[in-house]
Amino acid sequence: MEQRLEKKFVFLPGDKKKIELLKIEGFFKKIFSKRRVNSIYYDTIDLNCLWDNINGFSNRDKYRVRWYNKINNSEVFFERKKKINQVTQKNKISLGYFKDQKDLNRFLKSKNYNKKI
Repeated sequence: MEQRLEKKFVFLPGDKKKIELLKIEGFFKKIFSKRRVNSIYYDTIDLNCLWDNINGFSNRDKYRVRWYNKINNSEVFFERKKKINQVTQKNKISLGYFKDQKDLNRFLKSKNYNKKI
């Protein structure tokens, strides 16, 4: 399980000096190279995960399937993110590699997917 402290900031168009100060102080770091992030999010029929996020609840869960760059070049993961105040915990389960989007979609509808997660 991955765990990290997440802080969010709101900046207005005139706040460029504040952003530069945060970079200098080490608040922002480039961790990953440039990549495309693909996600499929899950929620309840009443959209509880969405509303918890919009309402800013400090304790909430998020479920998603995620891969990076093109599907045929990346490992696909199921992720559960749990936010407790400012601490975020993430559990990742590898779903494997898929030749294309159709192949992934078939897997996501299968019993094997349910067993894996």
